Amino acid sequence: MILEDEMKIRMRKVKIKSKKTGERKEYTMYFVVFSIEYNDILKNVKELHNVEIVTKDKRYFIKKATVYKYSDYKRKDGEKIPLYAIVIPKKMGDELMEKGIRKIRIIAEIPDQNEPTAVM
Repeated sequence: MILEDEMKIRMRKVKIKSKKTGERKEYTMYFVVFSIEYNDILKNVKELHNVEIVTKDKRYFIKKATVYKYSDYKRKDGEKIPLYAIVIPKKMGDELMEKGIRKIRIIAEIPDQNEPTAVM
């Protein structure tokens, strides 16, 4: 199944503690958050294959992208709906931000859940 959506790039500062040294570092991560209409599809998906990021000037390709629960969207009636996202590599995110590109088009392949994965 192919997933196609136009979305914004979101940037978030993430604090991570090193296991070796115990030192706390802050990193900038770039996320692409999917719209609510894809929630039913993405709630059982762990990763997307052959992700293509399309801008006006250039196309970027990512072989695999892990799907994360980004946050909860709270409706007026109090119902919480999870929002799912993928992480864009830092180099790619920095390049897009430098150019001033905030809105991108994502085309990704959702792997079949019934298909067993090959173990090597």
